[in-house]
Amino acid sequence: MRRALLAVVLGSVGAAASFVGCSVYDESLLGAGGGSTSGDGDGDGDGDGGAGAPSSSATESTTASTGDTSVTSSGSTGSVTTGGDCETPDDCPGDDSECATRTCEGGLCSITALEQGVVLSRQSPGDCVQLVCDGQGGIETVNLDADVPADDGDDCTEGVCVAGDPTHVLIGEGSPCAQDGGALCSAAGVCVQCLGDGDCAATHRCNESNICVVLACDDNILNNGETDTDCGGPNCGATCLLGDSCDGPQDCLSNACNGTCQPSCTDGVLNNGETDLDCGGVNCGQCALGLACNVDNDCQTDQCLSSVCRPRIFFSEYVEGDVGSNKAVEIFNYGNVPLDLAAANCSVKVFSNGNLTAGSTIGLTGTVADFDVRVLCNTAFNAACLQTNGTLNFNGNDAVSLECAGVVMDVIGQIGNNPAGGQWGTGLTSTADNTLRRLGFVDEGDPNGADSFDPAVQWEGFAADTFGGLGVY
Repeated sequence: MRRALLAVVLGSVGAAASFVGCSVYDESLLGAGGGSTSGDGDGDGDGDGGAGAPSSSATESTTASTGDTSVTSSGSTGSVTTGGDCETPDDCPGDDSECATRTCEGGLCSITALEQGVVLSRQSPGDCVQLVCDGQGGIETVNLDADVPADDGDDCTEGVCVAGDPTHVLIGEGSPCAQDGGALCSAAGVCVQCLGDGDCAATHRCNESNICVVLACDDNILNNGETDTDCGGPNCGATCLLGDSCDGPQDCLSNACNGTCQPSCTDGVLNNGETDLDCGGVNCGQCALGLACNVDNDCQTDQCLSSVCRPRIFFSEYVEGDVGSNKAVEIFNYGNVPLDLAAANCSVKVFSNGNLTAGSTIGLTGTVADFDVRVLCNTAFNAACLQTNGTLNFNGNDAVSLECAGVVMDVIGQIGNNPAGGQWGTGLTSTADNTLRRLGFVDEGDPNGADSFDPAVQWEGFAADTFGGLGVY
């Protein structure tokens, strides 16, 4: 490499001259003072040092390179007598460096130095600094921002120089990248698939992990063409609940939309003034057996007992004959729908001799049509009966109840009371050895088995073993 040489002139005989860094100059190279230099000036002393001005040659240009960076400097050459005898520069003391060179002129050793700023050939690429001559034969370090560090392999960083120190900084959110299946740099400098829904296909969204996932009706986000979160629209359908936004009835479970889903009698939700799901109240139809109700009109059976739709059935005839097996009860369905007695869990119970616990429970079977009757008889009873059971055995002092789904519909007698004389009532309208038939004005039974019982209030009495009215009411 060509270098421009800068003459370094010592100011006076005996004066010390120093070079910073790798200078080859040494004070021991000077004479004892008073000598002359190899220039045109005159000296008064006998020493090797000199005070005269050194000669100079024409300037020249030189370029030193490191990496992709080059610096061009210019300077002049000159000889400074150091006081040693020589034939060649190698006879002079010291060593040459990139910034200073020994010379031999007129038999005397001299030193020449490159000007300040000349770039050395030896450099360390990517360390953000540059080695240059300091103009006095030494070497100095200067910052070089163009000498950026090498790529660290991360698509979301870039190498930069900061005050002479190499480092890597984030290149910014949204910058393209191609690592680990990603496409964009996040604010944290991670290469991810997406930063927002717009970075994904139309059928996908960008989730909290910056991954494109398929749109769904259960992601708790209003998307996917939905009219409200996770419901409505062409993809999620009629799943919106009361109050959710909708575009039409097809978006709502209730099939009723007025900008928001409105209540209806088909939405599977207890609303709209209903007494049970989608039934009862003033807006919806009557409720089936066993469903909640407030009034009789809420029920298909036309009877609401204890806030539950119960059958409107009661005893319409009671037979307690002279013969021990002549026992029968007739049950009337006063409701406007047929009643499956087994499905309604209906039964007849007998409470003997004032007991509070039933001695026998007979589950009823079959269906009784609306405004029709069904007769239950003792097995040995001669009359034609639709259902018989050998445990249907009661006397005049035994209470008999009719229950459905655990709710008392009607009671003949008083549960827990053993009446005086072995019967309730007197004469033909008593419960011993008589047939009792319900009066025509009665439209429901007496569900209170604990209250007092007087057959004459709702019953008409007939002599023992009167069976002609059984099966007809």
